[in-house]
Amino acid sequence: MKKIVLIGFLGWSLMMSSGCKVDLCNDPQDTQSGIIEGLVAVQYSGAEGETAHIRDDSTFQAFFAPFNQSLPSVDFDTHDVLLLVTGASGCSQYYELNVEKREADKVYVATVKVNECGGCEPWVVVNHVLKVPKLPADYQGVEFNIE
Repeated sequence: MKKIVLIGFLGWSLMMSSGCKVDLCNDPQDTQSGIIEGLVAVQYSGAEGETAHIRDDSTFQAFFAPFNQSLPSVDFDTHDVLLLVTGASGCSQYYELNVEKREADKVYVATVKVNECGGCEPWVVVNHVLKVPKLPADYQGVEFNIE
């Protein structure tokens, strides 16, 4: 039994030291839930952990125009845009995006759960730009969580 364990450990050690990295995610997909109505396709050079609640076109332009030749149209009379910037490593990453409307607390709660798989070490920064229904006027704002 000791020989089998030792051989298994040596094989695993050689695989890890050889630079062969295994992707353990099995090609999962990002998910969206809650009141998210879609992703906004824009380029942005954000810093990990950065968040923003964008309520009008002038703020939208200020954030994204420097990084995009043209911007998608967002109707800010009926929608807001939320930005969450995450960082992750691993051979691959996938993200669980959720925005909840908490009526009792009068807030939106935006959460991105980062899932990393495999033993690779590249650091990847990803911008999540979400379109959500307009925050009601009597709400306090948006709470952001990056897990």
